[in-house]
Amino acid sequence: MNTGNKIFLWIGFPATFLIGILAGKTIEYSHYIKWDNHIGLVSGLSLIVTTAIGVMIPFVIKKLIDDNRGIKFFVVEEVKDLIKIVSSIKDIISNAHQKSKFEALDKDKIIFLFHLAELKIGSIADQLEISFKKQSPKIIQKLKDALSEYKRYLTDNSGMMISTFNQVDDHFYQENSNEYSKVETSFKTTIHLIHKF
Repeated sequence: MNTGNKIFLWIGFPATFLIGILAGKTIEYSHYIKWDNHIGLVSGLSLIVTTAIGVMIPFVIKKLIDDNRGIKFFVVEEVKDLIKIVSSIKDIISNAHQKSKFEALDKDKIIFLFHLAELKIGSIADQLEISFKKQSPKIIQKLKDALSEYKRYLTDNSGMMISTFNQVDDHFYQENSNEYSKVETSFKTTIHLIHKF
């Protein structure tokens, strides 16, 4: 017998029995209760409206909260996908470091992954604009800045895109790890900011 059945037997069954006794006693003594059959129209409508408001407000608020939570979850998943894309760039460089060989195909893959990351940021920006118009410019700019700094480091400052660059040495590997860590931290911080909406 599982825990749920044990709880029902020890708590639920006696509680149901007591509620049945209370309902029976209430019906037994109901002839002593006098109902006022002369309720005014305004009082009746007021009772109906008050009851409707009392029932509807929790459902409306719960729906709004659930909708926002769902949207945030979806956008956070998109940012996690962005982290995976940028992580793939780090993996390419890490593999090239292990092989002591950096090929033109690796460069092409990195450029393509940066393009995918930019498209992903565009998608995130569109989604944030719809649901969180006020907060979205700050988040979007944070994502763009982090990615463009990493892209600028790899494509402009590091010399990696020069045709003579054919090996990832220890110095470049460490610098890339540091730059990747910065962009990953920025993306993860963005996830926390999205949760605070």
